[in-house]
Amino acid sequence: LPISLVFLIRSFLSRTNGVMIDFNHIHISFILIGLLFFAGYYFLRSYIWYSLLTFHGNKLDLAESLFNWSFAQLKRYIPGNIWGIVGVSLHFSQKNVSKKDLSSSFVTETILVLLTASFVSFLGLSLIISTLHLSSFEPYLRGIGALFLIIVTLLYLFSGSFVSYLKLPKIVSYALAPFSFSRLVSLWSLMFLSFICYGVGTYFIVSSIAYIDPHQFWTFTGYFVFSLLLGFVSFITPTGLGVREGAIALGLTSIIASPIASFAALFARFSI
Repeated sequence: LPISLVFLIRSFLSRTNGVMIDFNHIHISFILIGLLFFAGYYFLRSYIWYSLLTFHGNKLDLAESLFNWSFAQLKRYIPGNIWGIVGVSLHFSQKNVSKKDLSSSFVTETILVLLTASFVSFLGLSLIISTLHLSSFEPYLRGIGALFLIIVTLLYLFSGSFVSYLKLPKIVSYALAPFSFSRLVSLWSLMFLSFICYGVGTYFIVSSIAYIDPHQFWTFTGYFVFSLLLGFVSFITPTGLGVREGAIALGLTSIIASPIASFAALFARFSI
């Protein structure tokens, strides 16, 4: 924990050097709302992890499991995303959870994150495309992307029902969760809701120091989740440090000055 805090503080101070912010105009109420949604995000993510392990037949205490998962996430701020996985593994292996169940749950969680975060990111697709200067391709990207996500998601949700009847390569079978359709739908729904909480929370945190047009609420909610997704797939930096706030700042520069956008991105990043 102390090591994690050191990296957080040092990273924040080094990246905000020279940025001038009028703290008298910060909306405390927006910060509190944002933190409330972040709490909802962490609760849902930890509850999903608890559900994954219980679906594998493990008997765990709910409150203790929620705390252990959330506490382990602090270790992800140490360089190298592997520390988050190590932290969770250490906590739950002490509760007699097998390595097989842990590894299977990590794979299932990762796939659910990629699928649901991509869906929520579609809310901000117009901003994503304009930021990447691909506006002329928006109709094609929107249509093809939506169709691809829907097909892949449906195949995954139904995979648990037919995986035992098909002769699939081991690596493919291992990636498919051995759960019923109803259980996978419940996990997918909870993960989807968790990313809505993350996007909304980030919107309010950023809005506490920089004005965002309320008409762009869902656009930026989706874009902030997209930035989280970029950080998630970055395995070099701790929890996407640098990647996630860079993406947030890049999107915010479309409506506010670059220095304020950078500070707002860091402020939101270190609020969670």
